Amino acid sequence: MLPNKPLDKIIFSDIETTSQYPTFKEMPEKFQNLFKQRFKKDFAQMDMDRQECQGDDDQIQVWYDETVEAFYSAKAPTQAEWLKVIAISCSKLALPENPEGDYVVKTVCYSGDDEKELLQKFAAGMNK
Repeated sequence: MLPNKPLDKIIFSDIETTSQYPTFKEMPEKFQNLFKQRFKKDFAQMDMDRQECQGDDDQIQVWYDETVEAFYSAKAPTQAEWLKVIAISCSKLALPENPEGDYVVKTVCYSGDDEKELLQKFAAGMNK
């Protein structure tokens, strides 16, 4: 239920994020260690699973690396410490020009790979 505000006074937004680094291996080691610490229970379980595996050590290591990468891909884009903003869209309903007309949707989108620049453009746009 919408609050008791005129619809033309509400801004609708959507923020898209991704991980800061394309893969876990590409993340600097100090950040890898912080990521492991943040999800220590999950990594402890992965390590236990790896120890229980039987077979070729190289295959087990490949399985472990793939498991870590999949975990990073799933978690990093949703956790503030590990994500970066890549797109922000904002929409607003504008009053119709005539009383019988429909609202007009006005949308502004900001996107880019440089998070700082993107957020600065967004902030400047919101200040207009």
